[in-house]
Amino acid sequence: MSPSVEGKPNSIFALKGSSVNLSCSAPRSAANVNWYMVSKDHAGYVYHNVSAHRNHEDFSFSEDHFTLTIRDLRECTGKCYCCSETTPKERPDETDSCQQNSIQLQVIDLQVKVFPASEGQKVTLMCSSSCPLTESPAAFIWYQDGEFLYEDWSPWYQELVSSDQAVRYSCAIKGYEDLRAPDVSVDSVSGSCFSVTYAEGTMCSYKSQKQSCSITFPTGVNGSDCWSVNYDSRRICGLKGSSVNISSKYSHPEYQQTLTNRWYKMKINTKQEEEVMENKTDVNYQNDTRNQHILRLNNLDEKNSGEYEFRMKTEQYERKSSRFPGVTLIVTGLLVDVQPAAEVTEGQRVTLTCSTSCPLSENTNYIWYLNSRPLSLTKTPNKHLIIDAVSRENEGNYSCSVETIHSTGKTLTINTDHMNEEFPAQPAEQELHYSQIALEKINPIYSSYQQHQEQEHVTYSV
Repeated sequence: MSPSVEGKPNSIFALKGSSVNLSCSAPRSAANVNWYMVSKDHAGYVYHNVSAHRNHEDFSFSEDHFTLTIRDLRECTGKCYCCSETTPKERPDETDSCQQNSIQLQVIDLQVKVFPASEGQKVTLMCSSSCPLTESPAAFIWYQDGEFLYEDWSPWYQELVSSDQAVRYSCAIKGYEDLRAPDVSVDSVSGSCFSVTYAEGTMCSYKSQKQSCSITFPTGVNGSDCWSVNYDSRRICGLKGSSVNISSKYSHPEYQQTLTNRWYKMKINTKQEEEVMENKTDVNYQNDTRNQHILRLNNLDEKNSGEYEFRMKTEQYERKSSRFPGVTLIVTGLLVDVQPAAEVTEGQRVTLTCSTSCPLSENTNYIWYLNSRPLSLTKTPNKHLIIDAVSRENEGNYSCSVETIHSTGKTLTINTDHMNEEFPAQPAEQELHYSQIALEKINPIYSSYQQHQEQEHVTYSV
């Protein structure tokens, strides 16, 4: 458990998978203190009421509600939190203590970083995090091939390491031994370059897929003689009709000037390849930055799915090597999935999902529509729309969108025994009110949209 902190302007860095306590700075005399998860859009601040969900398995509260405990930290829980006795303002001023006393929680991974050593063809290892932890590590623990090796106060590995693909290294912080850094193996070390394989983690730039990657680095001593091609991301999920950038960073011996830089595409599950030719509409090359080349694909279609590889060509050589695997692009459409079925009985719980064939990036935001009208003008990072107890008012055609990309609609039909009962017509322009009602494991943020009526509330949660 990370140490508790005061709910004042603060930044907390905690390990992914660990737990953290957040303490509220409101006066102890305050009643009905609530915790909020804070995000920001073009209109101002958006507050999601975390306190409404005492039974959520990732969040718990002290009896007086002044301490919020967040368990099993993930990237999606790394946000701003604040506590307040009153409802926070969308556009805060000097009277809004919640925003002024917010806590920035950042979730970080451990990583074994590899650096060239001055002694022969060897490297040195360091147990590192992207940001300093709020709590200073008591000690670092090193592992080799999954077995405990030694414990030391220094993050640096005690010995220089030679290349050996069969040997895997990892590290952890004492007290958090179950939160180890992904394994690393040193594949090769030469006078100009060294190659490293990471089991997974931030070095591989995988947002949703836990896959290994191999990266070649220049040593820095004779790095000008090094061939290398690295990519910002090894796996990209793109929406049909949208645009994506596939970015590569490369190096080559200074004495060999490149004549051409080209991208090639390999079809998925085949060895057929083709050169990706630049045109004015759907394919653009961007080579404005030194040692960086970007392939931009516009108006994506399923035919764009495949593995993309960047290649350099000099007078003597075309760099084409399996040591530098490419970037896999999967193009998907948006579909609305309805569970348990598209035709249900009045009173049942229904979950609608804005579905894709591959996982979109974690910062994707969605908008839900009923009969082509948005249920909210505010985008949400949740792809699920939940109706706790459906009624005839919820019947209609549902669709979702991401940016300018819209799904096809899916009709929800409600069966009821009151077939002869007359239902009042809904006003043409009906105001939508928002409230926070549910948190579930499938996604950490759920907000609801309630249609305001005198007799009844119809609740959507997303």
